[in-house]
Amino acid sequence: MDLRVTLKQLEAFEAVATHGTFGRAADALGRAQPTVSKEVRALERTLGTELVIRQERPTRLSPEGVELLERARAALTATALFERTARDLGERAASHLTVACSPSIANRLMPHLLQRLETEGPKLTVLEIGTGQVEQAVATGEADLGLAHFARAPQGCRRIHLGDDPLVLVGHPDLLGDLRTTQDLASLDETPLLVWPRENHPAYFDAIMTGLLRRGLEPHTLLQATDRLSGSHGYLLGQGRAVAVVPVDAAESLDPQLLSLPLGEGADVPFDAVIPHPPKAVVDLVLATCRRIHAELRGGGEHG
Repeated sequence: MDLRVTLKQLEAFEAVATHGTFGRAADALGRAQPTVSKEVRALERTLGTELVIRQERPTRLSPEGVELLERARAALTATALFERTARDLGERAASHLTVACSPSIANRLMPHLLQRLETEGPKLTVLEIGTGQVEQAVATGEADLGLAHFARAPQGCRRIHLGDDPLVLVGHPDLLGDLRTTQDLASLDETPLLVWPRENHPAYFDAIMTGLLRRGLEPHTLLQATDRLSGSHGYLLGQGRAVAVVPVDAAESLDPQLLSLPLGEGADVPFDAVIPHPPKAVVDLVLATCRRIHAELRGGGEHG
């Protein structure tokens, strides 16, 4: 038989040595006296040596017991430290979230969320990734929470609707300055539309195109952008060579000289969260905070 020293055996031995009798040791450990006696006997069999001289009152340790007592205490102390460290790590991990978000969310809502949670917790790590990639980050465990427009729910995940954001038409004043309404945009048919590839997020792409078609605009040219319209392709907007349709969040990160015209009623995109199942316990707190901040921003408030 493969005999091993157990923590219960070491605890029983140390308690007998500290308290002097099996009865007091049992009381200190909250165990029955026969159980404590059994654990010490098992330890002695495993080690092949007598640790406690039972014929004397109070109980006395054998020379071998005296020599091994400090080793037993060191092992119990090391185990307690290990357990405490593991608990601390678990609590730290439980109170830390990695949040994946699309660029438009990172531009507007995320700074407010980070500032709010500096005092309320939990600690957040932000993973800013491209449109259509947020859900995959949650599904693979790279992120604990995803925030995006038009989010989808991969297998094992759940989508939660947090609100809606209006779409705006963005362009140079030379292109948009004479527009009195966005209900008829046919005059922009010859102007290229800067937009990310449809395969990045078909539903999102289709919502933008539907909103434009309903307003008479059928772009003849689509310029394939990255997820960041404010990045390498942003000069096309600044030079009046293209227009774009983005959530109002994304428009605020573009060149301030550009005009942003709301497309109006019916031209909104959902702001969603994606969470794994089961989520971390602190996710509910973060989602509630996201809802509050989103409502404040949509209402024009700038509450940090």
